Amino acid sequence: MNDTVDSYLKGAIDKWLDLGVDGIRVDAVKHMPAGWLKNWVSNIYEKHPVFIFGEWYTGGTGNDSQMTEFANTSGMNLLDFRYANAVRNAIGTESDSMKDLYNVKRNILTYVTI
Repeated sequence: MNDTVDSYLKGAIDKWLDLGVDGIRVDAVKHMPAGWLKNWVSNIYEKHPVFIFGEWYTGGTGNDSQMTEFANTSGMNLLDFRYANAVRNAIGTESDSMKDLYNVKRNILTYVTI
């Protein structure tokens, strides 16, 4: 990563957060260097208690091991479009069945009872 660009992006997000922004969405994170993103996120968390999430679009309903690895190591949450794709396939285009939709839901949703 270019040091000038790195400094600019860190300074720019600090400025927005200092103005009161309380959440950050980062598009197309799968196309960015994971090491830089982790460093950028760490820099933010050092100064600001903010919610950060990234967009990782696969276009399908199956598990993506790179997405899972990123979610577990980057320090940011991810939007997961697999369920939306399954709904679209089952109801919109009817290319999948309701059973397929249920199987996707069962594989990606976690329920916590307190």
